[in-house]
Amino acid sequence: MAAISTANHWLSNFVVVMVTPVALDTIGYQYYIIYAVLSACIPVLVYFFHPETMNRILKMLDHVFRDASSPWQIVSMARHLPQGEISPAELIVRNKEKEDSCLVEMKENI
Repeated sequence: MAAISTANHWLSNFVVVMVTPVALDTIGYQYYIIYAVLSACIPVLVYFFHPETMNRILKMLDHVFRDASSPWQIVSMARHLPQGEISPAELIVRNKEKEDSCLVEMKENI
């Protein structure tokens, strides 16, 4: 993933370096408006597509990513996770409830 991330970074820089001189010659100062619009979109995308992980157990977040039926559900599912520490007993009860519901679904499908 580090190699893919680095390659993406270099590719993005290459595109910006190649496009900027042509865009400035063509549309002038309005080229900066494109950057302003893109920068304004970033907080919106982060809000809708990046779940908050602060004070949440990463193992439970792992279940959210695994159990979500679509990428649109990940953030809404993560918002319903409890914040702070969870006792081991409570975690066991939640896992048991999850396993029981999976068994019921499997039996219904058979």
